[in-house]
Amino acid sequence: MIAWPRARRKRLALPIRLGDLYEIQKLLRGVSFLEALETIFVRQHAHPCWTLMALYSCNTLHGKQTSLAPGPWTAAEKRVVEAVRSSVDRSLRLGWDVRVDAAETEKDVKLARLSFAGEEVGTCHKLSRSQILPALPPLGPGGCIDFFAVCGAVHQETVDESGALHCGRYRTITP
Repeated sequence: MIAWPRARRKRLALPIRLGDLYEIQKLLRGVSFLEALETIFVRQHAHPCWTLMALYSCNTLHGKQTSLAPGPWTAAEKRVVEAVRSSVDRSLRLGWDVRVDAAETEKDVKLARLSFAGEEVGTCHKLSRSQILPALPPLGPGGCIDFFAVCGAVHQETVDESGALHCGRYRTITP
């Protein structure tokens, strides 16, 4: 009975464990953010950093949104890691050079609102009174609902002669 979960784990590729990437994780924990942005650091460590980020993304899509668990890779995990590494090689070989405008990024971040699930939610825009008034119901009883049109005969019997609705002993709605 104890051997089955262990054997089952060897066949699973996800979630992926840290494996040989523990060194880059240790290095990243000891480096400041500004040091990691330097060109020399990026050139030396771009490949393992992108690999680590892609494996984290795979685990997140699998439903485990935490850092990679320590431990060696199984054969199935090694196949996934090799596929990710070849994709990273291809991406780095193409050499995408994206210039980021800090002011534009800050503007986008300020305008974006996220829900608790992490999805982007549209922001509200200020409306003038002339834009709001046509959407409101007309003055007077225009927004009222006829109670007898939506309730059944049983509920209609609970209305007394004054027009008050009774539920059991409690008087709930008065005209």
